[in-house]
Amino acid sequence: MAHLLLLGDPAPGGLAGSLETGFRSLGLTVRQARWPPPLPRLRRRIALHAPQIVEAQWRALLSDVASEADLCLVVKGSLLTPSRIAQLRQRVKAPVVCWNPDSPFDDALSNRLGGQRDSTAAYDAYVTYGEALAERLSGAGTPAVSQIPFGWDDHLFSVPKSIDPDLAERLVFVGTWTRERQARLSDLRAFRPVVYGNSWPRKSGLEVRSPVFGQALCTVLASAGACLNFLRPQNVGSHNMRTFEIAACGGRQIADYSPEHEKFLEATGAWLAAPSEMPSVIGHVLSQPRKTPVMRSEMSGHTYRVRCSQFLQKMQQLP
Repeated sequence: MAHLLLLGDPAPGGLAGSLETGFRSLGLTVRQARWPPPLPRLRRRIALHAPQIVEAQWRALLSDVASEADLCLVVKGSLLTPSRIAQLRQRVKAPVVCWNPDSPFDDALSNRLGGQRDSTAAYDAYVTYGEALAERLSGAGTPAVSQIPFGWDDHLFSVPKSIDPDLAERLVFVGTWTRERQARLSDLRAFRPVVYGNSWPRKSGLEVRSPVFGQALCTVLASAGACLNFLRPQNVGSHNMRTFEIAACGGRQIADYSPEHEKFLEATGAWLAAPSEMPSVIGHVLSQPRKTPVMRSEMSGHTYRVRCSQFLQKMQQLP
């Protein structure tokens, strides 16, 4: 395989960009086409219920993409109906595979609508992050399901040269607002958590700062007295992107317990806890002396270059 067409959203720190970097580092020629198209918030929400309203953008994408590729990889697959997947396959004359960082069975509209739940069986193969989710997808008739864990982009994440001393004794959470996250952080208000992320309400009662990306994110994760890693409902029992990113920056991680967290984080010095145990674990971690962050050598086997190599091996097994 030499030529890859990658359909995804080039959001900062998103999976599409990390996969493109990973495949290029393996010597593949990658062309990335932006999908879904950029839309105002209200129109994007309407499109999740009625993907046909972006038909003009879809036709433009089809006419613009290269006529042939060895494989077309779709990241997430929002607004791709079965008929559009068939059109894409005919256009590129190659298998069309979905690599979804979210669960199409999740209740969030952005995960289950836009054709995502109805289209899993239309792909030639499907990649997901969790073992239990892979089994559920296979049971729902999704072909050639593979489980490939999340990873970390070694072009974006590293131990920073210096840390922010103002965060050395602070509890930090990095992530977009959800009702569940606000409730859990409100229960931990006594620890004065600092939140970096989008869409947090002004009246949350929490100290909220702007989102951080790139080296600024690395500095925050490495500097914090402890970094919280909450698993969203779709990730319960599994893991998420932050699982590896915090460890790769040398951050002190307090994560929700799960079998996959235990598997991936056992050697990194992370603390795992059930939600009810979080306050006592946080108190213990924050009372420990702060040490200079050290790169976790155990993370070298979890880069997206490694994940892309694993993907290519699995694709060789396709009929």
